[in-house]
Amino acid sequence: MLHAEHSPQVKQHIEEVLQPPSGRNSLILESWQRCTNAHQLDPTTLQKAVVLSSGELRCHQDEAEDMMHTARKGMEALYQQIHQIGYVVLLTNGSGITVDFIGDRTFDNQLHKSGLYLGADWNEERAGTCAVGTCIESEQAIVVHQTDHFDASHIDLTCSAAPIYAPDGRLSGVLDISALRSPEAKESQHMALRMVQIYSERIERSYFLHHFRDQLVFSFSYSPDFVDVVPEYLLAANASGVIIGFNNKFKREIAMQRDILGKLLEDFFDTTLDGLLAMQHLPSYQRVIRTRRLEQPIFVQIRLPERILTSTSQAIRPANPLDAIHGGDTQLQAMAGRLLKLINSRVNIILGGETGTGKEYLAQMIHDSSARADKPFIAINCAALPESLIESELFGYEQGAFTGSKRGGRVGLIEQANSGTLFLDEIGDMPLLLQSRLLRVLAEKELYPLGSSKKINLDLHVISATHQDLKTLISDGLFRADLYYRLSGAEFILPSLRQRNDFDWLLQRLLYDLQGSKTKAVNLQFQPEIMNKLKHYHWPGNIRELKNLLAYLVAVKPELGQTVELSDLPQGITLLSSTLLPPEESTTSTDKITSALNQSQPNNEALQLQLCLKRHHWNVSAAARELGVARMTIYRRMKRFDITLPWFE
Repeated sequence: MLHAEHSPQVKQHIEEVLQPPSGRNSLILESWQRCTNAHQLDPTTLQKAVVLSSGELRCHQDEAEDMMHTARKGMEALYQQIHQIGYVVLLTNGSGITVDFIGDRTFDNQLHKSGLYLGADWNEERAGTCAVGTCIESEQAIVVHQTDHFDASHIDLTCSAAPIYAPDGRLSGVLDISALRSPEAKESQHMALRMVQIYSERIERSYFLHHFRDQLVFSFSYSPDFVDVVPEYLLAANASGVIIGFNNKFKREIAMQRDILGKLLEDFFDTTLDGLLAMQHLPSYQRVIRTRRLEQPIFVQIRLPERILTSTSQAIRPANPLDAIHGGDTQLQAMAGRLLKLINSRVNIILGGETGTGKEYLAQMIHDSSARADKPFIAINCAALPESLIESELFGYEQGAFTGSKRGGRVGLIEQANSGTLFLDEIGDMPLLLQSRLLRVLAEKELYPLGSSKKINLDLHVISATHQDLKTLISDGLFRADLYYRLSGAEFILPSLRQRNDFDWLLQRLLYDLQGSKTKAVNLQFQPEIMNKLKHYHWPGNIRELKNLLAYLVAVKPELGQTVELSDLPQGITLLSSTLLPPEESTTSTDKITSALNQSQPNNEALQLQLCLKRHHWNVSAAARELGVARMTIYRRMKRFDITLPWFE
């Protein structure tokens, strides 16, 4: 198009104020209207490019020094991608002044004349519709291609620009790539626009991280695989958890343009500064949190300052490695803090809690976090070993110790754990005779294999686990009190899943763990209604049951990103979660529970048993204690009345 033909067309489109014509998007038309009405520019008057003097340019460069320093490597990398097809790279400040430039010096005269040069002023008020000026006005990435320009003197150019934001969220500059000539079709510039967006985001991230290099920085992404490399959102905070910086995307999508500076992290997230710091050493897939506004969880990466900051007298301390067992749950976080003080001590530990709450996982974490990490961790399920074999399995034997013994004898499990950690699972199910032998071994710190007179000195850290009340077993004569006090240097009770407040984190982590056995990524989507069902279900099998459910859902929803429907959940979960009452109602709304259960169980004795089990969240041991009977009696009655534990069983 000739320059003389361009000006009348601009005037015509402005006067018509119609839908943008083909090839003119709304940003271009709005800019043309601004140029005419607000800036009082005339498209029939050709304007020469304005290039500032070196003295004037230096003032602008001094003000933009930090941004320029950070942006230079990004500009060089971008130029290597595009210089062979005739593009130059410009970096402007927030006023549209080109403070840095990379181009082919062979075309210096042409570039200077066209304004594609260091010191050029591309403010829309002076240059009319152009990539830099219109990007500043709209705060959006844009292509201004040939006749999109308001001023006919620029219609040979094609320019793509994207904004760069300062760490306080204000627009501080623009990255632009331009060419003196280009193909006619504007569609040819889609790739140019995408490239300038990618590099402007990289520069903005680098600018942010450099600016807050001595502060706490949090990066967020919807994918654990990208949170450490290309996060969507950035925040900086001081040692008190007060926000002191953010990127523009966080302001738009999370804060929804609200004020951010001076607010606390918990104003925007479901956790505190301490909760975030607790995730510092976790794998990326475990660092999951939720925002106050979005349902979808996001993953976080924490960067501590190079010099440790202090707020009053409190220093930011390294996170506890045992915090890997939770995602911000307050009970488990406090427990992890106490356990950290014991991991290298000789204090034996008992872990209590319902079945499936993660006792063995925690025991393994204690071992892995201790000075014994490179030594053996031997786990023994005391309930799974046949009573006739448990002694030989635990203590080992010499060759010929008994009929059927293996040639050469056998090293017992306790000896295998020597210098490391011995984990005794289901300790409450150990026979009394074996309890006496174990007590002697622990007290004397030595053992003799069966049939041997050779003493083996032991150095063990013993961790035991049980879902039973050992003190009740002691009073019933089923567990030795002296062994209990030998094992219980410290005792910790793991909360059930229904008592934890980090359900979202746990669900996402278990899904990620499932990915290890799959050839494709696991990424189920849970609608709020489904999440509400899962959160209100009582989970008698705890984490083990949740893991089984997720494995089931992954099997029935094999395609990536599928949404879980209500019909996909097992019936036990949908029915029980719909009748489950909040804890505060459980003792005052017995009639409601009775009514719900009575529909499926007319037998009064069976109903009473079901009510008792439900009161104790299907914990058989607790129900047995209330009714004053043995656990096996409860199981026999359940079999007689055809009562089964919910879905996970």
